[in-house]
Amino acid sequence: MSTLQGDLFLRFPGAYEDDDVVYIPRRQPRREYMPQRPTVTLKGSLKKVFNEEVNKAVKDYPQLQGNFIFVNEPEKQVIHDIEPGSTALRHEDDVSQYASIMAAKARKYSSSMAQIDPKFGVASLVFTPLPFRLFTTQDQPYEMEAMATFYHELGHLIAPNAIATNTYALPENVADVYGILRHIQKYGDESKAIEVGSGSRAWRFVLEGQGDHFTTLSIDALPELLEKLDVQALTPDQTARLASRIGLQNTPHIDVMVGVARNFQNVKPTIMHEGLEAGLEEIAEVTLSSDQAYFTYKIGSSALKPFLDGKMKFDVETQIQLFGQQVSSNTSPIKLEGDYWDDVRRRMKERGEQLAKEGVLLGMPHLKEPKKPNAAATNDDTPAPPKKRDWGFGRF
Repeated sequence: MSTLQGDLFLRFPGAYEDDDVVYIPRRQPRREYMPQRPTVTLKGSLKKVFNEEVNKAVKDYPQLQGNFIFVNEPEKQVIHDIEPGSTALRHEDDVSQYASIMAAKARKYSSSMAQIDPKFGVASLVFTPLPFRLFTTQDQPYEMEAMATFYHELGHLIAPNAIATNTYALPENVADVYGILRHIQKYGDESKAIEVGSGSRAWRFVLEGQGDHFTTLSIDALPELLEKLDVQALTPDQTARLASRIGLQNTPHIDVMVGVARNFQNVKPTIMHEGLEAGLEEIAEVTLSSDQAYFTYKIGSSALKPFLDGKMKFDVETQIQLFGQQVSSNTSPIKLEGDYWDDVRRRMKERGEQLAKEGVLLGMPHLKEPKKPNAAATNDDTPAPPKKRDWGFGRF
């Protein structure tokens, strides 16, 4: 969670010149009951690493200097860079009170959050742990998950289009991409944020229709880009701007989210009444039901992949968090075996290869022979004939 639906936010002064005042849209593709998340206790202190990261963030992004408050809610740690003349917080007591209010919000929503408050002129980031992993595997140190969360929330504060846009789900797409890029910069090849993040975001969307976090398409765009990108050479500003570009390019219209959410609306009830494997079969059948189900396939295949690969744990806390009750006695990595699931893997592989080859033309009619390029257009020595210009933007 990062911004509160329906509230008015201003881009933090001085961050980027072309930002404006906008409203966050209130619509959701599909509303579902969200069970209360259980309280999580940290097994080890994160104070040191947060202190290092907050100081680095303030150094890297001057727009945070003199206006930033960070709260490590479970450890009651507050780090701030507040200049009284730059904000409405005049005294240390004001800062403490503001931090307490933000920590209370994080506890209420059981989620980390970032907020830019135009009333007080303050940018704030609050960390609180989730009872499940979104960007790391269970065998990785929890610090790596905490850093993924921190970078995601930081992205909301410093990346263009990462807070208060009028494009539904765009802020979360930008924040997820920024967070993953930063995670890779910090942990290198140890980071599994792309693989885990894609699947976890898709899985939660299939279950809940959580459209404001419909970010799988943006995350899935990263591997191909990283084949060309020197991610370690990115400056902090370049990292933020690249995250915005990727989010802008891969955030679909809300109607896409509504359609995909509708296609998967029976998955959660099926799990609740018939069990986990029956629900996974529902995902498989919906995902593979049509040769033309482009977006549905991309989300369904990402949600199903960890299960098909035998990498999905389904511990009791995760089940309670997702469903409000334990729905499976099997809390070990799920094993989908037998002829049916072997066939699903085969069909998924074939569809994935077809998608990689055809892209958005998936399921569309193709020419038997591709058109040959226009010889005149490809000959650099032959200038194209001048075009008649009746009007153009240059006249305005």
